[in-house]
Amino acid sequence: MRLKNTYLLSGLVILQVLLVYLMAVGSIPTWVAWLSFGLILLFIVLKSTFEGLLLAVASMPFYVVLPTHYSDTFSMWRVVVGVLFLKLVWEWWRSHKTISFRAYWGKCFAYEKVAIVLFILGVLSLLFAQYPLRGASQLIFLLNTVLVYPIVVWVVKSREQFIRVLKYGTLSTGIIIAIGYVQFVTTLFTNTYYFWQYWALRVSSLYYGVNLSKVLQYSNSWVTVSGEEKTLRMFSIMPSSHAFAMVCVLFFVFVLPLLYVDGVTMLKKRWLLTTIVLACLAIILSGTRGVWTGMVPALLVVGALYFKNIFRKIIRPIYVAMMLVVILFVASPVIDMGLNWVRHSGGQGELSRLASIVDPNETSNAGRLAMWKAATKYALRHPLGVGYANFVVTLNPTSNNVSFNEAASQENKLYNLPQRYVTAHSLYLQILVELSALGLILFALFWLAYYQISWKYLVNFAQSIVPETVYIATTSIVLLWFLAYSVFDVTWLNDKILLYTFLVLGLVRSALTFNRTNTTNKTNS
Repeated sequence: MRLKNTYLLSGLVILQVLLVYLMAVGSIPTWVAWLSFGLILLFIVLKSTFEGLLLAVASMPFYVVLPTHYSDTFSMWRVVVGVLFLKLVWEWWRSHKTISFRAYWGKCFAYEKVAIVLFILGVLSLLFAQYPLRGASQLIFLLNTVLVYPIVVWVVKSREQFIRVLKYGTLSTGIIIAIGYVQFVTTLFTNTYYFWQYWALRVSSLYYGVNLSKVLQYSNSWVTVSGEEKTLRMFSIMPSSHAFAMVCVLFFVFVLPLLYVDGVTMLKKRWLLTTIVLACLAIILSGTRGVWTGMVPALLVVGALYFKNIFRKIIRPIYVAMMLVVILFVASPVIDMGLNWVRHSGGQGELSRLASIVDPNETSNAGRLAMWKAATKYALRHPLGVGYANFVVTLNPTSNNVSFNEAASQENKLYNLPQRYVTAHSLYLQILVELSALGLILFALFWLAYYQISWKYLVNFAQSIVPETVYIATTSIVLLWFLAYSVFDVTWLNDKILLYTFLVLGLVRSALTFNRTNTTNKTNS
């Protein structure tokens, strides 16, 4: 039965690859997305919740917008995750029949309790927000992504299931990276401007709707400018190269523990190592300075732990992967020479782009510094916050009688963007402005509680070199990487990045639970 389900699941993934490709090149109409959507839902309803989760994870690279008359941004993942959660609730109700919130609250980890309080603060912030409906819609969106977490915790109860989800997570993020290579190689042999316009109009509109695709036609993070020369970075199906780079980093979380699965052959290890190298190179080719900079504190921490022989065996995979990124970065001038030979143009490599990180006069840096200054001043003048997802208020604070759509559609002169797409360019400043200092404190407490639990786990199981210990160690470093990167951007709030994040956190919760149970059972026997 499992083999049959695997074949069926694989067939659905292959079908999605074909349909998305045909829609992207214009060979079939976009309404065909409803066919793919219907087949995914049918599989979820008829098969087990765990098998449905595997399909949902494998399908993440293919969640396109469902064409309707009411919205051009409603992605199919929202219903897929919702249906999976409803099925989970039904199974839970059939097995429990009674509800004891006190009992379940007592079983929650500390960071889960903090997350609930933080969400409640977001709801309460809407009582004083200028655009409460906007905040409510974004909270519903956030809650929609969060549903992945309880689904994973509920269905992943054993190491076997844990490893299967890791494999599908590797497949899912790997597909996005593979598409990135197809996109990047294609740019080497085509006109930059025409490829850029095609990708925005055909591919991005398919994934994110017409409004964003129109913006991406003239303003995006896909393009690197060197003098008068413009080249396209690697960004795959993501709306920005920053989000793509984060997917590449998340790939490490899924793939590195698979090197330690019992019975894995040397051939499979070589294939896995090859994909890891390609993911490291993709991080370089994404040209994302924030992700490069965010790696520095994470690398310092993992390096210190490694040389002090603290968790050395279980952090070795992520340490080697990060060092490989550094090595490829140093080699980037040579890599760039080869790429420019193909393009028949000159270039300076990624090292010159790295140097621009500390240049306050560089256009992107100057804009970021200006936004940080303005957001900080606004937060000091409004210590109670403006309400969740109401950051647009800070950009035009005098227009109290303007609707959200009117305010959000106004062009921001500094960034040449509609104001709906302008952020504080720092997740921490964004939280401070919208949810006040209390929200920022709760956000910090969430991560402190998470790392406290992870540290205790790693201390107890540091000598157990199994997939889940390597996974939790790798995840802790990767999340630290993201926390450092979030000083410079809010890309973590991208829908796919959030889905993968809650999948990752759910697997951490499951690993903490079943490993503890397995150890107890062994001790008792």
